[in-house]
Amino acid sequence: MPHDGAMTIDASASDFEIRSITPFDSEGNQLMDADADESAGVLTLFDLEHNEDYFFQVEGADGITKGEFYISIACSSDTPTSSPSKEPTSQPSSNPTTDPTEDPTADPTADPTRYPTADPTADPTRYPTVDPTTDPTREPTADPTADPTSDPTADPTADPTRDPTADPTTDPTREPTADPTSDPTADPTADPTCDPTADPTTDPTREPTADPTADPTSDPTMIPSALPTTEPTTEPTAYPTSDPSSLPSSDPTAFPTQSVVSDGLAARLTSGDSLSQFGWIIVACAAGVVLLVSVSWLILRHFRAKQAMKQSVQMGEMIAATSPGVTPGMTPVATPGGGQTEAAAMPIDGDVV
Repeated sequence: MPHDGAMTIDASASDFEIRSITPFDSEGNQLMDADADESAGVLTLFDLEHNEDYFFQVEGADGITKGEFYISIACSSDTPTSSPSKEPTSQPSSNPTTDPTEDPTADPTADPTRYPTADPTADPTRYPTVDPTTDPTREPTADPTADPTSDPTADPTADPTRDPTADPTTDPTREPTADPTSDPTADPTADPTCDPTADPTTDPTREPTADPTADPTSDPTMIPSALPTTEPTTEPTAYPTSDPSSLPSSDPTAFPTQSVVSDGLAARLTSGDSLSQFGWIIVACAAGVVLLVSVSWLILRHFRAKQAMKQSVQMGEMIAATSPGVTPGMTPVATPGGGQTEAAAMPIDGDVV
């Protein structure tokens, strides 16, 4: 039986008289719920279950020893469809569903799956793929794209973004960063650098130059000019002033005064309120010069003192040699008579002897 219902066995077309038709179930039990028309050789069974096997024993009337029989079997459903198919299949299923769909497809597949899902979707797609994946996701998106890629990645990310862009690029990078920013710019450059810095500033300018230098300074100023010149010099000073003029000359001299250099030097010697490294070097050199001059002056003074002492001793020896009564090393003392004794004193009157 393909479905629950009634079965009719008709042997009336046989060339001999039928005495009885006895039905049995698959276990050999005789079925009693039957309506037999023995004279016509017709037997109808009711309330049979689908997918069950039934057997029948047909006996001829008394005195019949041979003959040919013709038997036809007709089955009817207990709940026949109110809209039967106009084109029934020539290969009906041997195991039909007990809960058929109310809206069957008009174009069923010629190659149905051997392992249909036990939990089919309540909202199947109207455009199923002709090449379904062998490893479908267990957590499909609730909002699939209307324009899926024809060349999906073979190595999808294990941690996809929860907020994908609504306007993805048509030319994605082949070498994406492993550490993307959490705050990407809303206006990225169309010509990114090939050699980005490894230590980007946390406070980038909002108006970057369109013509950056190829040789940037390693010590940029902390207070850049608000009105930079459009024609910077190719030979900037090494000692810029810390107090530039608000009205610079349009025709500067080729030989600036020393004061400008001094201002620039002062700017290099100081860094804020303290000395710079260059300033400390100048101070150390100046201190060394002062120490060297002081030591030289002390040595020269000591040498001159020794020379003066030596000359004093020599003069004393000369006086002692020319003046009797003067001991070497003693200063001659003035006495009456010019230092002569009374015996040697010259007489006032008379000739000199």
